Amino acid sequence: MILKQIIKKSLSLFVITYALSMVLTAVTTVTSKDELSSTLKKQGSAVVVKFYADWCGACKMMKPLDQEMESAFQGKVGFIHVDIDQAKDAAEEHTIQGVPTYIFYKKGKEVDRQTGAMDKATYQSKVKALIQ
Repeated sequence: MILKQIIKKSLSLFVITYALSMVLTAVTTVTSKDELSSTLKKQGSAVVVKFYADWCGACKMMKPLDQEMESAFQGKVGFIHVDIDQAKDAAEEHTIQGVPTYIFYKKGKEVDRQTGAMDKATYQSKVKALIQ
């Protein structure tokens, strides 16, 4: 009886911890335009969507800066990654012509777009504009 209660409480704690980790995750990766659309709706009022490809040198170069921004703005800005080779429909729908392409959304509307690498000051400025 006691063992059953311990297992039940442990399972409940695991489920709660897992759910919280999903909510607090700074970055979401999507693989289709439908998934991107629904994730954009769930993310809140400030979102950065990065379209990238594994073979892209500039995308790899931006990765440390992406991680820095994702960490700095965690809880304030949602970050979504879209691999254009996996989510061709999403890339086509958003007229992605080069990678990396960053699309900045405020209250569900695209407010800025950047194709190609950018420096830290530019990136930070664009993200801050979403929460002001």
